[in-house]
Amino acid sequence: EERGLAAIQVLQSEGLNPVFEQLDICSEESVAKFCDTIKSKYGGIDILCNNAGIAYKNASTAPLLEKAEVTNETNLLATIKVTDALLPLMKEGGKMCQLASFLGILNRSFPNQNNPIRRRLLDPSLTVDGLLDIYKEYIEAIKGDDYTLFKRDSAYSISKCFLITHTRIIGRAMQNNPKKLIVNCCCPGWLILT
Repeated sequence: EERGLAAIQVLQSEGLNPVFEQLDICSEESVAKFCDTIKSKYGGIDILCNNAGIAYKNASTAPLLEKAEVTNETNLLATIKVTDALLPLMKEGGKMCQLASFLGILNRSFPNQNNPIRRRLLDPSLTVDGLLDIYKEYIEAIKGDDYTLFKRDSAYSISKCFLITHTRIIGRAMQNNPKKLIVNCCCPGWLILT
């Protein structure tokens, strides 16, 4: 909240009139409250930008399972839930963008063309439930210390690869949607944050 309010002040100093609404995508209560606020105050959403994400530092000594579960909780699972909650509030002609990462590009996360996980992620009939099954297989692979199909210590890149796949799934689902929503995914590279 503190950072959001600080951002509001900066934007106001530039002559803009932004509004701050709190949202913790990992909290079902926060998501429900946010949706109610969007409906009652604004009547819906014109642009949805899913920009939430976390990453462990390279030097982290946290267990691989913790990294995978915690990273994917925000970067994938909560993003899917908040998207499911907000898509019905999108206005006609609305636009949705999910921020992933160049680290999540399929050729980086699954460079072997014959990897069956890669093939499943590219399957045009893949559903969100199917994607979640792949996520569960990833977690089980880490628990079993089996890196035959998944890279070791790749929680962030895998989460973003799964998010890119989620974007494709949503895009296919929206093709015949009467609201004519536009769905995109952006994969930025390294950013220096000060």
